Amino acid sequence: MNTNWIIETKLCPPQLWRDLIVRRRLDGEFLRWRQSKLGLIIAPAGYGKTSLLAEWCERWSQEGAHVAWLSLDDNDSELLRLMSYLIAAISNAGVRLGRLEMAARQGLADTLTDAAFASLINQLAECKQDVVVVLDDYHRVQSAEADKLLDAFIASAPDHVHVFISGRERPKIIHATYRARDQLIEVGSDALKFTDTEARDLLGPAISAAVLDGLIHQTEGWAVALQLAKLWCEDRHDAAAPKAADLLWSGNVADYFAEQILFELEPSLQEFLLKTSILERFNADLANSICGRGDCGQILSSLHKLHALIFPLDRDQCWFRCHHLFSDFLKRTLEKERPQSIPTLHGAASEWFEKEGFLVEAVEHAKAAGDTVRAAGVVLSAGGWRLIIEYGVGIASSLLQQFTAEEVRRFPRLQICQAYHCMKTGDIARAHRLLEELEPLRAHGGREADAATLRDYEHVSGLLHRYEDLPMNFAELARTREKLKSADENDPGDLAVRLTEACLQPLVLGDIEPAQAASSEAIRRLQASGQVLPLNYCYFHLGLAQYHALNLNEAEATISEARALAEENYGSDSGLKNIADGLLGVMRAERDDMGAAENFLSSSLSYIERHDSWLEIFAPVYQASASVAYCAEGHEAVLAVLARGEMTAQRRNLDRLQTLMLAERGRWLAYFGALAEAGAVLSDDRLAFSVGAWREDPFQWRRHHAVGMARLCLQLAERRPDGAREIIDDLEAAAERGGRAYDAAQARIFRALFSYAAKDEINGAAQLLKVLSIAAPQNARRLFLEMPLEIEDLLRVCRQQSKLRASGSFLRSFIEDLLEAGRLRRMRLKTHKRLDLLSAREREVMSELSNGARNKEIARVLDMTENTVKFHLKNIFAKLGVENRAEAVAVARERSLTA
Repeated sequence: MNTNWIIETKLCPPQLWRDLIVRRRLDGEFLRWRQSKLGLIIAPAGYGKTSLLAEWCERWSQEGAHVAWLSLDDNDSELLRLMSYLIAAISNAGVRLGRLEMAARQGLADTLTDAAFASLINQLAECKQDVVVVLDDYHRVQSAEADKLLDAFIASAPDHVHVFISGRERPKIIHATYRARDQLIEVGSDALKFTDTEARDLLGPAISAAVLDGLIHQTEGWAVALQLAKLWCEDRHDAAAPKAADLLWSGNVADYFAEQILFELEPSLQEFLLKTSILERFNADLANSICGRGDCGQILSSLHKLHALIFPLDRDQCWFRCHHLFSDFLKRTLEKERPQSIPTLHGAASEWFEKEGFLVEAVEHAKAAGDTVRAAGVVLSAGGWRLIIEYGVGIASSLLQQFTAEEVRRFPRLQICQAYHCMKTGDIARAHRLLEELEPLRAHGGREADAATLRDYEHVSGLLHRYEDLPMNFAELARTREKLKSADENDPGDLAVRLTEACLQPLVLGDIEPAQAASSEAIRRLQASGQVLPLNYCYFHLGLAQYHALNLNEAEATISEARALAEENYGSDSGLKNIADGLLGVMRAERDDMGAAENFLSSSLSYIERHDSWLEIFAPVYQASASVAYCAEGHEAVLAVLARGEMTAQRRNLDRLQTLMLAERGRWLAYFGALAEAGAVLSDDRLAFSVGAWREDPFQWRRHHAVGMARLCLQLAERRPDGAREIIDDLEAAAERGGRAYDAAQARIFRALFSYAAKDEINGAAQLLKVLSIAAPQNARRLFLEMPLEIEDLLRVCRQQSKLRASGSFLRSFIEDLLEAGRLRRMRLKTHKRLDLLSAREREVMSELSNGARNKEIARVLDMTENTVKFHLKNIFAKLGVENRAEAVAVARERSLTA
């Protein structure tokens, strides 16, 4: 298959003929190009807009500019396609765009349009030469999104980038600004009309003066009509100009001449022109397929005398197109004289384009033939939903947009493809609806569907289950492993899906050692089969498994390898790279390298919230983002990140993420000392904790651990050791069962802290030293830095015990680093603008309360009712964990919580 779906001939201006009449009277406009941001060449069809721009392109190139040309057509209204072509055109002009060019030639597969746009503008800024971007036939683009993109491009591009647009109507973009700044060049139909002198130069001296005057009068300077008239006259040296009556009967002077020219050609040439009129572009081989003959190369050579109407689109003169007006005339003639042949011609074109790997054009012609069955067949024969696995979402978007919703539903496998496309672009709800409609296929035992449809349905439904984070168990994992044994090694798509499921599902169940083994096997087999996209995902799964196993060094190396793979194959702005960046942000946060973590996480989080992601990515990225927010801005920033996670959970209907974010909120509030509020959060029924629940429902391991950790944090802060040991034992047992060394380490740290709180310093230090000895080689700092503050005292005891035991200095160095990092965190937080648990209005109430004001006085000063004051006081008491005004004032003064 031809995955480079860019049509190269759209990136080249038509080749100029030697006898082109150069309109030097427009030189004044041309000479202003360096000072202009925008040029508009607007006129009806046939006025020579393209010829003028092609001539100017040669002159711009001679003056040292990079000249990017893009011929637009009706399919370029789709934003991703237009953006891809714009990037390809600029790259084709010689501007270095790095991997962005590769991403564009893959249809910006797995790449955010915003990110690609920003990258393009930045790369243009680095280019030191003038860049001229020509968008020819912009009237064919009918899209508000396209207009918005073009507006943004012109406004954002550096001053040495100049955009010239041709079209039959003024584009719906903002151009008054550029006119006001004298940065706009406008050329209209009046300026493009041939003057009498230019018309005489074009028609030549061989035509008699009388005929010449008549033709100039009748064509009124219309370029294409003059060119047609010239061709008409070449074999009629002394013929009279056509009569006015003939022109009136024709209704169009250009049609009159076109008809005269066409029907005086040999029948074989007429047939060639009429049949190829259905094509936007053609070459000899395509024309042979359309016309059912083998001599179209010779025919093309014999049409040199129609050079004003048929343009070569490349320097090698392999591809051609007709002048649009002449093409329109030929199409109308074909529809009038041979309407029954049109579907057959489009069908032949569709077959040729499919054979050559141009899937988008193959579907276009099948649809034009009225053959929706064939159009769907082109997509499905190329792999259907597996196209997205192999080549990303770009080409799938271009194919699927050609079908209406009703047409998609006629073909179950096409509907499955649409569902997977929705999953990859973040529209999980629509994907669910599309697959739910197909549930009867499976319910009826496959009687209504073939094996390929059932297989596709099974694969994509399984993937949707993971995007929706639906419950699963070990029995389902066992079935997946059995299916993997029977996977078809000769079917790369089938193998890729089963391998990916086999390494993701143990992760979902928190079974880490099998997850690592399955991921390593999947990577080996996918490397052998060349499946790059699923290979990237399996690297993510392996990295996450290594992270849970507290092997941070390997995890970061694995994720870095995944990031390099994503960037090499899909570009620097790809979705895969954004996921990799998010996971690298997690790794850097674990090392307390918060600056690097923030750089990785800032753009990644926005991407995964809107596009391709699943719970195993969301959970660690939100947790790490909360840590970064705390170090950068303090308490309120943490709660904002967690609220953001809750919104994502609600939008995507992810129950586990919802409860995880609530549990994290409770843990952080306890860490801040907002004990009453933490208690209120943890009293939510969704955060109920039951010892041993993980044995009955292993799918809930993540929620179980997070809720247990939050409760331990609150109990330690409240000095309530009752029941803590039972929770710790349970969390540790769950973690050991799943091979989750990271979770086990957290539980053991709390065991040490509770021992220390019970005045058993030696035992607490011994327990913590065991965790430190495991964490130190991995430089795992966040494990300790986000524990209750008592850990710093216990770390000092550990440092002393380490000296007494004559332990290695590496461990003591790690302890020193932790103590210093904790001190630096506190210092940073003190320098921040005060952000606390009280809202701005609550701080104002607290200030008046601290001054001894009564409710009525507070209400008058702050323009509130007394009931509103009482409402605020109730919230303040709950947040501060106090019961009366005096206690509130004392706590507020201690924590500097007044306005």
